[in-house]
Amino acid sequence: MTSKILLIISLIFFVILYTVFRNFKSDVAATNFLFGWVISLLNYYGLANKIKGGFENNITRALVFNSQFRLLLTAFVMVLWFKYYEVDITGLLVGLSVVAVCLPVSAIIAVRRKS
Repeated sequence: MTSKILLIISLIFFVILYTVFRNFKSDVAATNFLFGWVISLLNYYGLANKIKGGFENNITRALVFNSQFRLLLTAFVMVLWFKYYEVDITGLLVGLSVVAVCLPVSAIIAVRRKS
């Protein structure tokens, strides 16, 4: 339930900020924002699924391996992005931050719905 709320809230922020970057900055900033948002969303869903599965299996092995694997995969993708695409650091950092900003909001909404 919380993942669906997070996705909806982050999509709302994504549409608003993507429009702002596209209209007031540049196409490069908008593309970097899109890339950062996708990377952070995939990281969140990868971690959430691994934690859910970790409670059923050996949690220590699952979390340690998954954390290191996701970190290396993210670093590899970011290095390739920096090497082959033009980088706008503002768009990239804002894109990476959208999911982190939406997490507390979605948690508050989920808790308020349950009570």
